[in-house]
Amino acid sequence: MQTRPKNFDQILKVAEQILQVFRESDEKTWSEKYETLWFQKLDEFASLVFCNKELRDYLSLDDVRDRLFNIVMYLGKDLKGITDEDLEKYVGEWLGPPKTYEFFFPAMELFGFPDGYKLGQCELHSYTQLPEDMQNHISSRWEYAYEREKIIYHSRTPEEYQKQKKQETYFCLKVEALGHNKAIEVATRLANQGLNILKCFYLLEHAPRLRECRYRVDTGYGGVRAERFQWGWHHHRVDQELETYVQLVNRFVEQATKDEIAKRTLSAIDIYGMMESETPLELKFLLSVMAAESLLLGKDDRDFLGWKLREKVAILLGDTPVWVKQHLGKEPEDKLTEQECDEARPAARAELAKRVGMIYDKRSALVHQDAGEKITEDDFIFASNIMRLSLQRILRLYNDKGIRRVSKTSTVDLQSLDGFIESMKYSLPLGW
Repeated sequence: MQTRPKNFDQILKVAEQILQVFRESDEKTWSEKYETLWFQKLDEFASLVFCNKELRDYLSLDDVRDRLFNIVMYLGKDLKGITDEDLEKYVGEWLGPPKTYEFFFPAMELFGFPDGYKLGQCELHSYTQLPEDMQNHISSRWEYAYEREKIIYHSRTPEEYQKQKKQETYFCLKVEALGHNKAIEVATRLANQGLNILKCFYLLEHAPRLRECRYRVDTGYGGVRAERFQWGWHHHRVDQELETYVQLVNRFVEQATKDEIAKRTLSAIDIYGMMESETPLELKFLLSVMAAESLLLGKDDRDFLGWKLREKVAILLGDTPVWVKQHLGKEPEDKLTEQECDEARPAARAELAKRVGMIYDKRSALVHQDAGEKITEDDFIFASNIMRLSLQRILRLYNDKGIRRVSKTSTVDLQSLDGFIESMKYSLPLGW
């Protein structure tokens, strides 16, 4: 990023005008005479700043408002003492190269991760593995938080409370920004993207969003305070198959992978990750179906959405042991023979296609507010399973079959999901 934006002189001129507004006003005249002018100049300043794409990426409107309105505080001078040279240096440094912010988001319900476990752009560390200065900064408020949080942490004494706090997992990441508001915005989105990955693969759809955080930049500290409630505890136990998918998704994020399947995967994960424990059942159901659509349906499916979805899900999931057992009325612990799977596969896929069709009809009725059947908890669980298991199948196809897009680009396109689906029959296994 360049040291100063190309239109810096124009930006500085408006900053001078804003400074003059502050100098001319006082408490008596501000509301009547100067407040409207301040907002007009703020809009003018922001328009000049945000016409630079590199500044839009690193700065928010709240940062602009804060740095202008509180200029006396940032410079440590009164209004009359601020010179033209002071203002030029201040604006130049502020709109110069971005700073690195290190963020730490506590997740009180999650623990047992290997130190440095990666989720998207986050690394997970326990409190005891954080930098010492950040440990001191975080723990400095525990004395005051104890009374408010002791029930959540099942603590009867401050010592028990502190012991629990030291077991928390932190989502840690770095972002580049020119202001703390933009840094918080970007870091919060990336931290929750990491949490969403965990939600999709490890049955944690009720985990609350990450909001509270602490950060450090240069020699200073800051943060966002938010109440977090107990929804349950998750002690992480690594599943090798699921970890294969997690690491592949991490690669999509880290390398900004551009192929269609990578983009659809991240979009589906973020849609599914929007649900929390307080999300209404109907919305959780709808988010699950929308995530599956985002993952599986391409531009060639727009006129036959429900039919295309049911066919793709039937091929992808209809011969999985969990579904075949359900189709045959077997218990989860029962074992299937190869002959049973081969004989049941066509009928199992047909039944799954019918069930998906019913779910899609409920989704359409809900979206269009048509009178239809009530959404049940079983509907949500089924839709959630369809989304998460389809995600795993797609990622497996990505690795094993080279599938990189949904719609075909030619008559025979072996790198497309649609081409692969067309090559399958209800009686054929997926091949692994």
